[in-house]
Amino acid sequence: MVSDIGNKEIIASNIRFYMGKVQRDRNDMCKLLGVPYTTFTDWVNAKTYPRIDKIEMMANLFNIEKSDLIERRGRSIRQDVPTTRIPVLGAVSAGLPIEAQENVEGYVYSSMRGAENCFALRVKGDSMDNAHVPDGAVAVIHKQPTVENGEIAVVMVDNQDATLKYFKQNGRTIVLSPRSSNLEHQHQIYDTKETDIKVLGKLVRVEIDGDLLAQPTA
Repeated sequence: MVSDIGNKEIIASNIRFYMGKVQRDRNDMCKLLGVPYTTFTDWVNAKTYPRIDKIEMMANLFNIEKSDLIERRGRSIRQDVPTTRIPVLGAVSAGLPIEAQENVEGYVYSSMRGAENCFALRVKGDSMDNAHVPDGAVAVIHKQPTVENGEIAVVMVDNQDATLKYFKQNGRTIVLSPRSSNLEHQHQIYDTKETDIKVLGKLVRVEIDGDLLAQPTA
């Protein structure tokens, strides 16, 4: 079997994957690793390969083994670890609210605690920052009717439109905020006396690469 060590594409994919899991963007990683933005960008774009000391630092930041970064994902997964199938229920907006879709389009699998109480949605839009929750990623959501201020939630607006945003409530005022610095993405402010706002759940994981592991059967 050919070794994965030194494969720029594999480590780039793994770095992006674990950044999504721990919800760190490129600027965060550069500060924590003490490297220039251009250097880190070359790693995640598979242009260069990190030094071993930086690989060790990233593994510590992600709370994983070094092998999880340098080897193809799935190669070392234990087959006896129970996993839960999480349905991907269509799309959710990371921009302006869009009409919610509830058709199962695939599944992701997870062994994390509480996975049986989760669902997943395909992200559309870039208001949550492409280094954080990228357009096209799969957002794994823990089903719960409330979240703390500052947490990322999927929120239903007037029982029709769903959006993925930072959530904040002060009395009857609810503010749904983007993460992007793009001025096109504005804070969405609602009065609960005028608009029906329902929290569907909290973002707990982001699947970026290899996310749809199986399609549903007819």
